[in-house]
Amino acid sequence: MRVSLGGIGMEVETITTKVDFCLPPPSPVSCFPFPSRKCKMMCLEKKGYLMESLKPYLEKSCFSPNLNADTKARVLAELTDLFIANGDLSVEHRQAVIDALWERESKMSTGMQLGIAIPHAKIAQVDRLIVGIALSPQGIDFDSLDRQFSNIFIVTLSPMDEIGTHVRFLADISQRLSNDAVRDKLLKCETHAEMLRTLC
Repeated sequence: MRVSLGGIGMEVETITTKVDFCLPPPSPVSCFPFPSRKCKMMCLEKKGYLMESLKPYLEKSCFSPNLNADTKARVLAELTDLFIANGDLSVEHRQAVIDALWERESKMSTGMQLGIAIPHAKIAQVDRLIVGIALSPQGIDFDSLDRQFSNIFIVTLSPMDEIGTHVRFLADISQRLSNDAVRDKLLKCETHAEMLRTLC
């Protein structure tokens, strides 16, 4: 599967198939500068759908408003520790998770554009999709597609036999973060609660 921000895609593997799916690049509403009532309603409905689709996962997510890591390797380790601290993973599975994230990165960097990275992996140590969201306002070199530093990290771990849930989540969160104002507001957050409110 291919998820994109700003029209640049990246592959997200599923177990049984690969599907090309690209989100549209951020652009003005087509009816600008004189939006009709119908156009406004469609925008509100789209936003409402995103909020409802993301909320169940974000409410259970772990958040870090300021990563300490300064390299890609340390980011993956710190994101894994975030899950452990949140009770989503056992400490004995730490290295296995880091290895799984690195294996995915070896195929293609999950550093996208617009300062966003979405490291993800399928592992046997979880029975549901778990999500972590972390910020690095100063930015970290994550081998991104646009060669810019990444400062918003959305990490997901899902069961080996899970097929569609993490793909839908990544598509929806990518759409949400394609909004410049949302990204700017998110990077100014100083607490977990502020991050959750910004995304929901």
